[in-house]
Amino acid sequence: MKLSGALKKEFMFFSRTFRMFGVIFAILIFAIADPLLFKGLGGMMNMVVEMGSEGGVFSESDISALSMFTNIDASGMMSMSIGDFTNTAVLIVLLILMSPSGGEQKKRSVIIPQCAGLTPQMYIAPKFILYPLTGFLSGFLGMFICAGMSLLLFDGTIDFAMLALGAVSVGLYISFVIILQLTLGICTGRPGVSVISVLAAVNLIPSLLTSFRVDKFNPFARPSIAMNAFLGETSLMGMTGAELDPLNVGVSLIVTVILSLILYFTTLFVLTARQIQNEGNEAVL
Repeated sequence: MKLSGALKKEFMFFSRTFRMFGVIFAILIFAIADPLLFKGLGGMMNMVVEMGSEGGVFSESDISALSMFTNIDASGMMSMSIGDFTNTAVLIVLLILMSPSGGEQKKRSVIIPQCAGLTPQMYIAPKFILYPLTGFLSGFLGMFICAGMSLLLFDGTIDFAMLALGAVSVGLYISFVIILQLTLGICTGRPGVSVISVLAAVNLIPSLLTSFRVDKFNPFARPSIAMNAFLGETSLMGMTGAELDPLNVGVSLIVTVILSLILYFTTLFVLTARQIQNEGNEAVL
């Protein structure tokens, strides 16, 4: 089977179920909902601040803290939305992609195709192309939609170059997380374990790397890069505007691509090393 045929087969499986639309919807919904929610929250906070200041309920420090929600501009809105893109939306995407990420091994539905001549390379290559690409495009497009909503609902401007940088960073982060899930799921045949492991990795590894001061160029630093793209010189999560230098961003991009290739070849090696055993009552990997 050629790669084009394998891609077509995987795309049909992806598109004829809710998975493709679920991945796209899970990411794009935050692009639309986040600005609307914060706009409504800002209106409610305005009312609270006015009532509290008139009635003497809040101190000046309380009013100042609450006013932060009412002074969000379009760029600040983009920075806050990245947290939903890279946390909540990614969690939903991981759950949706459990079937291609180890679910087929768990159900043993891959044994017959392998016996029919499906090679490990033609099995995993379409997955490592289609699913990460969908995640990247959804995240990239979602950032531009979020920017449009933010400009429509909030004051201020958004620099197009920074928007492009943030969109690429978010898209790459989502695609890398999907690749990591594919590797863990296919290699272990445990989709649930792969989801838990990826969630643990994206929460623990950044803190660990920060403690060793190697947090600038790893794939898990891309959300910080995207946030700082909209905050300029403001310090955030240990990074500053100076670290948005194109060289630093380029190095981070190269590291992400290299690690993605390593994960692909690791998955290919593990799947190739497995053998189908027919000694029992049913074939197993």
